[in-house]
Amino acid sequence: MNKELFAEVIAKYGLTPTKRMSMQKGYRNESYPFVDSTGLAKNLILYKDEPDVLKLIKLANRSANFVAKQGLPARTNADGRILSIKTSTGVRYAALYDYLPGQTIAWEAYTRDHIKLLGMTLAKVHAGLALLDASDFPAVESRLRANLQVIADYFADKGVQSALATKLAIKVAPDQLKACLKTLDQIKALQFSQVLHMDFVRGNVLFNSQPAGANQLTVGKVNLTGILDFEKTARGNPIYDLARSLAFLMVDCKYKTEAKVYKYFIVSGYLKRGGGRLNQQQISLIDATVNLFLLYDFYKFLLYNPYQSLPDNEHFVRTKNCLLARKVITAL
Repeated sequence: MNKELFAEVIAKYGLTPTKRMSMQKGYRNESYPFVDSTGLAKNLILYKDEPDVLKLIKLANRSANFVAKQGLPARTNADGRILSIKTSTGVRYAALYDYLPGQTIAWEAYTRDHIKLLGMTLAKVHAGLALLDASDFPAVESRLRANLQVIADYFADKGVQSALATKLAIKVAPDQLKACLKTLDQIKALQFSQVLHMDFVRGNVLFNSQPAGANQLTVGKVNLTGILDFEKTARGNPIYDLARSLAFLMVDCKYKTEAKVYKYFIVSGYLKRGGGRLNQQQISLIDATVNLFLLYDFYKFLLYNPYQSLPDNEHFVRTKNCLLARKVITAL
């Protein structure tokens, strides 16, 4: 967003900015933090132009505002209006939010307490969102089935198979996509659904090490100060949210084994500290659901990067190694 457009949008909200901070890019938005004339920090979010984005913004705001009222540090609206902005390429939407303190941290910086705190926080988010009517929200299962079909088509391509073999010396185990579909069927059979965050990962969580303030959550000396970006929020079994976060953590936390990450996030964080509830069927399905998310991340690496560059991408290499260890892909 250029300065003129920023000024135009802020003026519509009746504000006068005195300081602008660095723009930050998210999954489907750009964030423009600033300080207004009263000295309060706020975030102007400009959303990407995509199908149903207005509905997604409204559902995200509803979810975040709902859990914030229950005492969680979710980013909330500073103004209830969602503005329609005409640009040279079409229509985009803008919304104004309160600014939350803290910062995201590097993937190497996650300690045991960070992981426990993430698990505890997600349990509290789930407890809050369970009280929200889920009927208007898209189904996670539908998204994942669509993703699996895209993945299946990609890996069925003979050219892709040849390139994987010659350039990366790997192949996808032929029964893995069927296994992922079976996992979705098993989760569906549990017949439990609620609103979920579905993007509770490193880039959407803020921390600081200062004394804890209002609505902040703490484990050890680590404070969680902000939960951002509810734009992927959807309805489904909590297994999906837990597995999405675990898949990221298992790649991000390169100095910890998968077993340790699971223990800190699920056992110590989600169940013990957060009071989350999982029955044995849910627990038994988490690991298989992690495979699904890792495989989709692996596919996106392949889709958007030249194969020959991927061995130099540490996140790709760690994702690949996780999948090799789980026998979702095999080495040639």
